[in-house]
Amino acid sequence: MTAYLLATHKLGSVVLVERDLIGSGATGASAGMIVKEFEGVDFDTLAMTYGNKATRAYWKAHSEMYDMLKGILKEEKFECDMREGDIYIVSRNEEQKKKVTEDISMRRKLGVNVLAVDQNLLLEDIRLSGFNFGEKVEKGLSVNPVKLVQGLAEAAVRKGVRIFENSSVTKMGEGIAYTAHSEIRFKTTIVVTDSFGPENPIDTFRTSIGLTRQLTRDELEALRLDDFDMVVESESRGYHYLKVTHDRRILIGFGDELVSIGDKAHLPIAQHVIDMNHFAKEIFPQTDLAFEHVWTGTYGLSKNLIPHLSFSKSKIVMCGAGLQLTSMMMTKFIVDRLRNKGTLLDCLYK
Repeated sequence: MTAYLLATHKLGSVVLVERDLIGSGATGASAGMIVKEFEGVDFDTLAMTYGNKATRAYWKAHSEMYDMLKGILKEEKFECDMREGDIYIVSRNEEQKKKVTEDISMRRKLGVNVLAVDQNLLLEDIRLSGFNFGEKVEKGLSVNPVKLVQGLAEAAVRKGVRIFENSSVTKMGEGIAYTAHSEIRFKTTIVVTDSFGPENPIDTFRTSIGLTRQLTRDELEALRLDDFDMVVESESRGYHYLKVTHDRRILIGFGDELVSIGDKAHLPIAQHVIDMNHFAKEIFPQTDLAFEHVWTGTYGLSKNLIPHLSFSKSKIVMCGAGLQLTSMMMTKFIVDRLRNKGTLLDCLYK
């Protein structure tokens, strides 16, 4: 996204150097939900830390990036299984309901659109059982993450960006980056990554995802999920989320178990599978939703409330693991700074 925006605004000759392949480490079968919601932090925590004005600006910048991404996907016309649907944050008990109620209050205080939905309204819009309360927030995008990042790379190339994959930067000199194959002379280097030393500490979480059998269009319509709604249980350890995939399966995720190291085996955790099956039967008791594929993986999430960002004369560093739309928002901020354009986030990054 950084390379694409740099080239779009014609800010010089742009070279992207990638150690592996574009999209390495991602999976096309992940949750793939691009939402305006803050990643890793809630409205209340952000407002208490940075104040209401900065939180409003952060939200507005998020919203603008969401609209910009939709515009890019429409303009560039690459396929990434994109669908837009409503987002519901729901609760199953009084503790979660209290958290959702507090979130609704803070959103309204900040002037953010949100609709409180009781059990009857939830059943009317989506036939979800087992939930006592919820909030309908801004719409979100369901995407294939690998197709999205690879499509953006192809679009960047069409705008003149040169991309070198399988090319580790072995050494940085004064205005020169060295790889195993070449030297790249530059005026400014931008490091965009998930981690960059102690500036961006990361927690590792384990999560499991299951895909059900393919549903008929009539079954999706009966569940009132034919408009590609997405549902997230009010976040606590062991929360669930679901969406409908482009090929009419229901993707159900079991979220966020803190672990010390990552697991590359992707073998499903038995207890996760049991829990996800129980969740599917509880919320859709009238429909048999057998899982055809289940896997477990790990991902990193920044401990910082907002992404790390540093500017110097010839080097910019931005890192924020697991932050999706937030990280895209930061790339726009970097490019706007290089254009000497004032931004909404100036109040956060002095």
